[in-house]
Amino acid sequence: MFHDILNSFIDPILVITKEKKIKFVNASFEEIFNVNSNIIMNENLDFIIDNDSPLILLINKSIKNDINLKKDKLIISLRNQNK
Repeated sequence: MFHDILNSFIDPILVITKEKKIKFVNASFEEIFNVNSNIIMNENLDFIIDNDSPLILLINKSIKNDINLKKDKLIISLRNQNK
């Protein structure tokens, strides 16, 4: 059910671990980035996005400082999986 809800969004959604392993992408992400979720699942994010891209820099900043970030339509939200 959770995946069905995320797949209904028109904005791309990417869920990764703090180690930047891909855990989920919605259908919009697959379409916009021209990737198949079955191929990229559990891969490192740099498998599909260059390490020097602004997105990676923002993700690194968020992880390093343990903070949530919002820039334009991008939201990086850290969640503790143990909670």
